[in-house]
Amino acid sequence: MQLSILIALLIVLPISANAEVHKYKDANGKWVYSDVAPAPSVKQEVFGKKTAQPTGVAPLSPVVSPVSAPVTDKSQGGITKEQAATKRQQAAEQEKRNKEVKDAQDKEKEANCKFAKANLAAYTQGGRIYKVNENGGRDYMDDKALE
Repeated sequence: MQLSILIALLIVLPISANAEVHKYKDANGKWVYSDVAPAPSVKQEVFGKKTAQPTGVAPLSPVVSPVSAPVTDKSQGGITKEQAATKRQQAAEQEKRNKEVKDAQDKEKEANCKFAKANLAAYTQGGRIYKVNENGGRDYMDDKALE
């Protein structure tokens, strides 16, 4: 009888040793040992990792060899280096186009400002418009000349 119990314990012992045990503190500050993982935000320790057992069922998607997988840049959100380089190049081109548009708008604003200043000067002179003659003198324009 004792021999059969000992044999049964020896059979069951390796099965329980393969279990995964999680150690963490609960809300009251007490240590908890469990085979169920706590919430992801809880700091924990894991003892006795389970090994993956083959199921005998074919995978749903093809298995990609790590050698043939494209090199990814983890800082760029998992995209390949070629995609990241293309993205940077497109961003630089877009920035260049935006700068050209802004420069053109700045030139147009400057021309409008000069025109507005000239109009203000004519208004402050009393609305009298003149032309400068060859000698540097002013020839004031009458209504007929303005038309």
